Amino acid sequence: MATIATGTAVSIAGEHAAALRFPPPLGAALFVAVHSGALKAASNHLTQILAVVEQQPVWTGALDERMLEMGAARMASARRLLATALLRGEQLWSVVRPGNLTGAHVNGPLFTIYHGMRPWVVVGELSRGELLAMPLNDAHGNPKWFAPVIPQAHLSFAGNSKDAQLELAHLWCFPRAAARHAGTVLEAAIPDVRAAVERYFALAE
Repeated sequence: MATIATGTAVSIAGEHAAALRFPPPLGAALFVAVHSGALKAASNHLTQILAVVEQQPVWTGALDERMLEMGAARMASARRLLATALLRGEQLWSVVRPGNLTGAHVNGPLFTIYHGMRPWVVVGELSRGELLAMPLNDAHGNPKWFAPVIPQAHLSFAGNSKDAQLELAHLWCFPRAAARHAGTVLEAAIPDVRAAVERYFALAE
């Protein structure tokens, strides 16, 4: 399970940082911004990392704790700061295809980071214009509070043929140029998806 508390300063071990296709900006301070429920999830080392420059969120990625080294500093507001970038931007609810999260030189998965090509749903935007998105995964008839199901009829993109789960715990930041537009979440599904994001990031509190 994830073990590093929200707000803890971390760094990415050098060999792992080099494996990321969308790494955090050089010089940014990194903090854990994970949901407290992840600290109870058995056999899953996934956590959420936020990069900050001058008290502004500049990057986020869902990384495996085994890639990280802990520091001494803390930022109690890390998760709240990440939430300020959600549910905003002109491309909100677009479906994009950013490609693999690791570089071409990386063979196979990198711990619990999502591997391979898949569609992602845009759920926010950083002040510098980077898109925040969550991946769609095959729905298996078992919707979870952290993976709401979007019916196939409410997703419009090429190749879509089944219901999908939106993986709220796998939030990533993508440059616009890397996030190729593929479709959209249709209006009928947006209220439920918005509510799920709001609950997961405590935006309604």
